[in-house]
Amino acid sequence: MGADRRRRAAGDEGRDRVGAARHRAPHPQRGRRPLAAPGGGDAARHALLQRLRAVRLHRRRPARVVRVTSPRFGLNRFDARSVDAFAADVRRAEALGWDAALQPDSQLRRRDTYVLLAAAARATERITLGPLLANPVNRHPTVTASSIATIDELAPGRVLLGWGVGDTAVRLAGLRPARVKELEASTRLMRALLDGEAVEVGAARPARLPHHRPVPIWIAAGGPRTLRMAGGV
Repeated sequence: MGADRRRRAAGDEGRDRVGAARHRAPHPQRGRRPLAAPGGGDAARHALLQRLRAVRLHRRRPARVVRVTSPRFGLNRFDARSVDAFAADVRRAEALGWDAALQPDSQLRRRDTYVLLAAAARATERITLGPLLANPVNRHPTVTASSIATIDELAPGRVLLGWGVGDTAVRLAGLRPARVKELEASTRLMRALLDGEAVEVGAARPARLPHHRPVPIWIAAGGPRTLRMAGGV
């Protein structure tokens, strides 16, 4: 009996500690990482990312649930010698039973991603299409949201947006990959635009995407901070 009481007391004490930790007010600066100081070629990027961090939804909607069927087998290497060759290659992949055709978004190594995806959308009927991966550095998130929504008009319900911090495409342009906070801000901005919401971006009036479409955003995440962020947006 004495051992049982000691175990129960220890359990109560542990729960008290967990409860106190959950209700402790977070430090206002904890977890925040400052942006790099502007200057040189980074000035425009710095101004853009500052705006992204200040984005506010013009009106809030309740969270929605989107059911997405994950492709089981996908390809991201296609004949990109021409737009027609790419579309024909994706059509062949569809005929062979592949679930997804995903195109890297690297402007200095391949033709424009969204032109290729548009051609593939016209040439196919079933296969899922999307960039793998787009990023918030090479293109402003409002541009990406508009482009991917337009592709979804051509291939309704079979488009996804692969999204990450940027690697080869960014470095080849002499830029730096986005930080996790910047990736989060840009994801929230695009999600709101694709949902048809108005967003404050510091312009004369709130930004709105007139041709919004419910395109799912797939975030590439490996580390714990990015995984936590992806689960929260």
